[in-house]
Amino acid sequence: MNIPIITNIFRSRERARLRRMMRGFRLLKQSGQLAKISNIKEALTNTVIEQCQDRLSQHIFGAGTGMGEQVIRQYLLLRIGGTSLNKSILLYEGKANASSKLIHPMPREWQTKLEEHGIRVAKFRSSLLWKCYVLLLIAYGLTTFFKHIYTNFLAVIKLERVEPDSKHAYFLSISKGNLPNRNKAGKSYDILSWYYERMGSGSAINNLYHGVISVSDSTLIDGVGIKYRSSPIPPISDLSSLLFVIWGLKAIGLSFLDFLRGRWWHAFILHEATLAAMVRLQKPEKLAQDYLFNNSNWFYRPLWTYDAEKLGARILFYFYSTNVEQFRRSDGNKGVTYGWQAASWPHYLVWDNYQVSFLRNEVGSRAQVSVVGTIWFNSNDKELPPLPANTIAVFDVQPIRDSLFQALGADSEYYTPHTTNQFLIDIYEVLAESNFNLALKCKRNIGKLLHPKYEKLVGEMSSSLNLVLIEPEVSASHVIENCCAVISIPFTSTALLGKDQNKPSIYYDPNGFIQKNKTDAHGVELLSGKDELRQWLKTLTLSKHESAINIGFDVKHDI
Repeated sequence: MNIPIITNIFRSRERARLRRMMRGFRLLKQSGQLAKISNIKEALTNTVIEQCQDRLSQHIFGAGTGMGEQVIRQYLLLRIGGTSLNKSILLYEGKANASSKLIHPMPREWQTKLEEHGIRVAKFRSSLLWKCYVLLLIAYGLTTFFKHIYTNFLAVIKLERVEPDSKHAYFLSISKGNLPNRNKAGKSYDILSWYYERMGSGSAINNLYHGVISVSDSTLIDGVGIKYRSSPIPPISDLSSLLFVIWGLKAIGLSFLDFLRGRWWHAFILHEATLAAMVRLQKPEKLAQDYLFNNSNWFYRPLWTYDAEKLGARILFYFYSTNVEQFRRSDGNKGVTYGWQAASWPHYLVWDNYQVSFLRNEVGSRAQVSVVGTIWFNSNDKELPPLPANTIAVFDVQPIRDSLFQALGADSEYYTPHTTNQFLIDIYEVLAESNFNLALKCKRNIGKLLHPKYEKLVGEMSSSLNLVLIEPEVSASHVIENCCAVISIPFTSTALLGKDQNKPSIYYDPNGFIQKNKTDAHGVELLSGKDELRQWLKTLTLSKHESAINIGFDVKHDI
């Protein structure tokens, strides 16, 4: 319902809030404190929740009891330590009133840590919001519990029969674009195809499951099925479902009573504990052989995975990208990469030894790390337009609107129009000078989130004769197959995909912001400035153009 007066009031308040956030970002930048939010996040990552030490119920945490405090810390980062906390900090920094205080739902330990970083916290209001938030999570846990009672009931009366299928894998946090979509050449660069080709073909895997809705079941190769299942944990189809009811009633009572005593952690994790109980009471042969998670969420390992691992399942964490760590700037400083210090994944699948070193520095030696080469992730059956033989594939990172970028809490301004637009202009000019064609593939379709300066520049470039815009849905590997070389913005994984296909591949930093470091660049050459780009082009043995191509737009575009 749209009530003009009320709607206008809310819009006005939201605009004022947005202006205050952007002012906070500007003040941090002017005072040289852009890294403040990242430093706070790193501190919170390593802040032990002392209250819950030695007060963790095994009935709630199951096989994860020994890691319970770390699980709570991870879940805090996921639930309240993301963009919402960034915005609260920026709002605080943007307030002109010297007596202002930060208001954000968080436990006592986090309030203390923020004050150590010079932020005054409204303790009463933040604590009150925190209690309300935990109550909402109790309600979330109750909803999850009763939902599973219903699905278990259907399974018991055989309205929803689930047969044992231990030889299967389940892929979490993927979308439709991550499922097999073969092009005309019969190739698909998706994560399921990669898994079966690299890891599953010799392990008698029968089915690959996913949670992507509205996708019909299909077959991969060798009769391996690709099937939808809404949850990685199948319903309990025997009398153990009664034990689940008993477990739930006890867990709900314990969580609520502890909450009244100030012990919030059992209520806070109730939803996750419900899933873990489902696993504990499940027949082991119904669980997947492998559960695969990706780096879209790197710090929270779900509580139920500890019980699944105990029952014989493998918990695999794979990187669909190598652009996961902060780079070293030309001044020698390296940005803060938070969250990894609290991570507890048992087995990581990485692209190369550079990622091994990164993980060892961040998580130590406690986890198993396997180098598996490049990892495919998404694919699409959309075909490329015809590309001349001397076409170079160019991959950037689209800048988002200023207000959205600033809310990310980045400690530097790299993926902004100042960098990305100059990246495109430099490459466009130099390739045109040398009679090369340019195939530009944007990372993804982000709609209205796209920064207008970038959108305007690409729109102007799109009419050029030597530039082809590739739809974001097309697989990067498919684009690289049809090009003679690759230029990527640091430090996206497309440069490594190019190397994997034995194509000349470089990173290009237009403003010399990043320090040339082989480790950060995963062994790929990093060029800075148009002169270095020209020299690199001279090393390529390529077919010649018929004639020079007119650029067709003003390269002194405002960036």
